[in-house]
Amino acid sequence: MTKMEFKPRYYEFAPGNSLPLHILCNYFQEAAGCDAHSNSFGSEELSAQGIAWVLTRMQIEILSPAAPGKTLTVETWHAHTEKVISRREFVITDEDGVTIIKGSTWWVLLNLTTRRITRMPATLIAMNPAEPRYVTEESEFKNNIYDGVTPVSEKIFLTREEDIDTNKHVNNTHYLAWAMETMPKDLRASKKLKSVKISFKAECREDEKITGKVYKDAENSYTHILTRQSDGKEVFRLMSDWN
Repeated sequence: MTKMEFKPRYYEFAPGNSLPLHILCNYFQEAAGCDAHSNSFGSEELSAQGIAWVLTRMQIEILSPAAPGKTLTVETWHAHTEKVISRREFVITDEDGVTIIKGSTWWVLLNLTTRRITRMPATLIAMNPAEPRYVTEESEFKNNIYDGVTPVSEKIFLTREEDIDTNKHVNNTHYLAWAMETMPKDLRASKKLKSVKISFKAECREDEKITGKVYKDAENSYTHILTRQSDGKEVFRLMSDWN
């Protein structure tokens, strides 16, 4: 388990002094990398073997807003690993002990040459705790089809050089930022984000056009879909629930 402190910077806050979810996920991503490294499964160790961690799914509960000026603590740990999937948990609290968000994530290992998923090392599986500590209950990730359905909003994004990470594809938090930005401003202003479920479906690289669309599933539930324009492939899906 790793604990890391982060002092949110002025430029990370959005209008209304809110700290966007993708910024909080950046903090988690940094802490997750340090924790993996402490167990000899960090990016440095894996890159030497020609493999890398790839995030496939997330589910996050948003419990309290992060207040400006307060230091945040990210706590993250390896929860359980099977043949081709590894689960990692995280909790972010402020300096008063208030939980800001908590979530579960699922990862695979990608062979950087073949771009195919590879098996988890036996040494990582051997680290599975006898009693895993989970902070969320794994829920169903639906893939509703929206053919012929008019989205409530639509927006186009162009992937930039600064979106690309060391694995030479768009970093996962950028997809989250785009999906949330596609939500109409009036809806975001009138509602409070309660939870999200995220599925990462395909890689994107520099100079690709991405279409973001949001569909209404229920009064306070929406599905955000990012699609690559060049081949029409869905690359990212987010299901959001609001109050």
